[in-house]
Amino acid sequence: MRLMETSSPNRYSGARFACVQTVLSNPESPRRVRVQRRSSVSPLLLPLVWALCVVSLPCHAQDTSGSRKFTVDFGGGWAGLFGNYADGLKSGYNLRGGVGTALYRSEIEYDDKGCPIHGNRWSIYLTATFLFNQSGFQPGVAFETASSNPQNPALLSATNGRTKFFSATLGPTFRYAAKGSVQPYWFGGYGWMRRDAQLTGESVEGPVYQPSNPVVGVTGGNSGAFAAGAGIDIGPYRSVGGMKFFVEVRVLHGLGINSGTTLAPGGGVRW
Repeated sequence: MRLMETSSPNRYSGARFACVQTVLSNPESPRRVRVQRRSSVSPLLLPLVWALCVVSLPCHAQDTSGSRKFTVDFGGGWAGLFGNYADGLKSGYNLRGGVGTALYRSEIEYDDKGCPIHGNRWSIYLTATFLFNQSGFQPGVAFETASSNPQNPALLSATNGRTKFFSATLGPTFRYAAKGSVQPYWFGGYGWMRRDAQLTGESVEGPVYQPSNPVVGVTGGNSGAFAAGAGIDIGPYRSVGGMKFFVEVRVLHGLGINSGTTLAPGGGVRW
């Protein structure tokens, strides 16, 4: 083997070239020459290379529990209705929205590999929730109500009805950072509830001037309300900005004039 190294300046980059010429053991075969260019990595690229390596690791210094300083959620679906007031109503649907801010979040420690080690897994949030629920009257309830109030002749045209509930509550939420993608939580709160019972009738002035099922009578009232329940978060899903799905059992019980009303809605998504 014969080794020969030559170097010459390059007018573009000033890099060196190394030429290695190897004579093969077979004298009849032609000589093969391999040219290899020596290059160096710029120091400016080292932070980028390091960052890419860190991102590719399965565990890195990042809070994988999905605990955030602020939360936003919305949901909806079926809502059960219970209590004395529920006797004349059907189960309805609900829409809800909420926001929360962390009052306490446990500090996350990491092992030598950068994987999170949870000491105290509990966190406490202050959560505000707004809820809307609507339930229709059972058959015959509208006629019975109109017949019981002959002093109000407008109710005699009632053919159906619905009840709308509005509530806003504020209270603590206790979250537990369990291993895996399912995170349980418990909550409670106190706030305001509004109930509107509406009797509806047939349109007699045309669909343009008067909408279908016009309201012919309204009654209701405001009161305090308690909320309590528990649920689970499923996620987070990083591909959609850390979104979580949640399923919960929520009991909202009215006080005072609404003491015969208990709602049980739940389900939605949370960021």
